[in-house]
Amino acid sequence: MTAPVHATSHLEQKAEKNAAYALLTALLIALFFVNGAASNAIAIIAFVASWVLIVRDHRAGSLHVPPLNPLLLVFLILISLRLLLPPYGTPGAPPGAATARVFLLAGLYGLTLYVYARLPFSHILWMIVGAAALCALAAILAHMVFGAETRLEFFGRASHAIAGAGAIAAGVTAAAALLFTRTERTAWGVVSLIAATALLVAALYFTGSRGPILALSLALIATPLALRCRVPLLLVVLAFGAWCLVTSMVLFEVPIKQALCPHIELACRPSKRNDVWRATVEMISQHPLWGSGYAFRFSHGVTHAHNAYLGLALHYGLPLLTLFVALMATALYQATRIASAQAKVFVASTLVFANGYMGSDLSDPMRFFNTHYLFLWFPLFLALLCVKADNGVAPASRE
Repeated sequence: MTAPVHATSHLEQKAEKNAAYALLTALLIALFFVNGAASNAIAIIAFVASWVLIVRDHRAGSLHVPPLNPLLLVFLILISLRLLLPPYGTPGAPPGAATARVFLLAGLYGLTLYVYARLPFSHILWMIVGAAALCALAAILAHMVFGAETRLEFFGRASHAIAGAGAIAAGVTAAAALLFTRTERTAWGVVSLIAATALLVAALYFTGSRGPILALSLALIATPLALRCRVPLLLVVLAFGAWCLVTSMVLFEVPIKQALCPHIELACRPSKRNDVWRATVEMISQHPLWGSGYAFRFSHGVTHAHNAYLGLALHYGLPLLTLFVALMATALYQATRIASAQAKVFVASTLVFANGYMGSDLSDPMRFFNTHYLFLWFPLFLALLCVKADNGVAPASRE
């Protein structure tokens, strides 16, 4: 009588794993290969399906859902209230419509939980590397065929050069986590990872996105240093230091340009950030507590803040910015406590990259579904979930 039960259990586990593969594949397709309404639809279906599976498996006793991090819960509640209440930033903004952003993040949290609980982490990393490499290869080939002289652009939600650079960088950090952790690898696997990394780095360079390039360089240098020193606060300091350094590169753009422009072509293009940052700081000083609203845009020049921490204060106020900073610091601290070496390296390096990226780009981390879901919110949620899983609160993925 025990054999049929074992067979059924095995089939159920296989079905659960296949569902997790399908969910992660849907997310990567929505980010790297599809754009517009179709991308939103695929992502929403995957998010809803994730929570349906979580509820089903939790009731069946095969998945224990860890409690939501209190700081994350408070942040989501308060940001929801802010999105519901005026001012919205523009007279034509529909009241309450932006709260859908919180539901999308809740959906990604569910997908992250289910995928992490069901799949070996190395498989998650390989899927990210594969999707990023395919997207990069297609973009480079299209760029060569059509002979465009503009910056390299990708497909799907990554079609914008800067947004694409963030998604491609997540592929590099995933490849680094696979290459530089002590796990069993075949020679073919190592060669594939090296080739994929070279392709991704080349694509990132051809985007001409200086902030993401600098942020990734800092992440790949700072993360091993912080993890080797085994001082949790060091990773927090280095991550926020990456934001400060990238921000400083823009603030001191003129002397840097004078020194490097004759020798490095990337240094010659104006950033167009300083003016909008001055305007952002002025608007924050006028509305420090409540912000100017999620839909606020500058009417002249660059319309967005192009700096996540300034943008959060601009749109939602300094208290919510402070809460987000605390949430980020918590995630960085938790990342150093993850037991899985691959998960630790990926989460830590991607979060350091995200902070550097936010120093010159990503005006609003709460914006609708885009590539920052992969390089910001996905590793942040993993940081909060992995430690709970490693401590036995939820099923942990094996490398």
